[in-house]
Amino acid sequence: GTAAGSATIIVNLAPGTDLDAQTEEFLDALAPVASGGYSVRAGTVSGGGSGLQVIVSSEDEAALASATSEITAAINTIDGIVNVQNDLAEEAPELQIEVDPAKAIAVGSTTAQLAQEVRNLLLGQTPIRPTLDGRVGATPVFVRIDPETVEDPDSIRDLLVGTFQKQRVADVATITQVDTQATVTRVDQSPAATITGDILAEDTGGASAAVQTAIDGLGLPSTVTVELAGITQQQTEGFTDLGFAMLISIGVVYIVMVIVFGSLLDPFIILFSLPLAIIGAIAALLITGLPLGISAMIGLLMLIGIVVTNAIVLLDLVEQLRRKGYSVEHALYQGGRPRARPILMTALATILALLPLALGVNKGSIIAAELGTVVIGGLFSSTLLTLVVVPVVYSLTHGGRARLARILDRGDHDEQAESGSLEAPATAPQTPAA
Repeated sequence: GTAAGSATIIVNLAPGTDLDAQTEEFLDALAPVASGGYSVRAGTVSGGGSGLQVIVSSEDEAALASATSEITAAINTIDGIVNVQNDLAEEAPELQIEVDPAKAIAVGSTTAQLAQEVRNLLLGQTPIRPTLDGRVGATPVFVRIDPETVEDPDSIRDLLVGTFQKQRVADVATITQVDTQATVTRVDQSPAATITGDILAEDTGGASAAVQTAIDGLGLPSTVTVELAGITQQQTEGFTDLGFAMLISIGVVYIVMVIVFGSLLDPFIILFSLPLAIIGAIAALLITGLPLGISAMIGLLMLIGIVVTNAIVLLDLVEQLRRKGYSVEHALYQGGRPRARPILMTALATILALLPLALGVNKGSIIAAELGTVVIGGLFSSTLLTLVVVPVVYSLTHGGRARLARILDRGDHDEQAESGSLEAPATAPQTPAA
């Protein structure tokens, strides 16, 4: 399905060159070459763009060819995606030789033997390996017809075949020229085509979403099935697995805190610090222009353990003071003052340690930059807001519970007073006068 004449040019670029930008520049410069049946692709040997794969399948081959052509054209219009092509090979002329079994037997051959004879004549064979200079079989003799005698399909008609009686191919077989595909791909037993391309955009998820939007807008028939594979499938599976891992980690952290604190409410209050971290992480990605990729999701997974620690450090001392008889407001005030400094110090140390990772001075560090940026942004926002939001939630929860308990106690007291079940308090015995 590809052209017989092709060439590959490998260019070594200077260190620090933006590979994606250079690829686009090469494609623009070589665009005039891509005409008259020629196609041009430009990509990197290592690194660079990510692979895009779109699998199109249908039982109707005509619908498959039409849908593949439409999808390929639509993807070609999306910025950041280059080298778009499909493996649905174009039809090429082919000679089909249908041997008459009765005529093949008449010349002492079978259909398969005649087919093998034609192949050997065109491609050649090694019938003997004579012994020369004492070397047995060291010199093969290759035999084939003169290629210059086979210049057109009619030349094959005159080839002589047969075992004990030679006949022209045209006398024992029917030769027809048809247009067929060089290769046929199947997915789940259905004819299929694969559309491939390179994503040069840093936001591969956004590019994949643009591809899906373009496909949805084509209005393809129901007999055609389209599935995004390659980097898109890997990202979808990665996001799903990481999301499931985050839910499990949150559940494990909550169970551990319930065991340590001996309460179901306080661990729930501590988990309020997690949304605060997500706010800072997303804001950091927006400010730096980095995409929410797999490494960023790994950073969010790390934040679950890092951020919760600050809230635990704060509320642990508050609970100790509450057990000593402090009120909610007094315990928060007395517990927040000594714990604010170590919380800020640990957060600042972690941020400074991750800063070189987030800055990313070379091309290969973009993956690590996403992770570092997410952790820094989430830790910054959660640290500042944890010192405010978590105490407020704690105060509202425990203060409200205390007020509710007082209201219920007062209600019970009033009911008992109305029913006359309250006894008058016993009077203290009078001390007799001297």
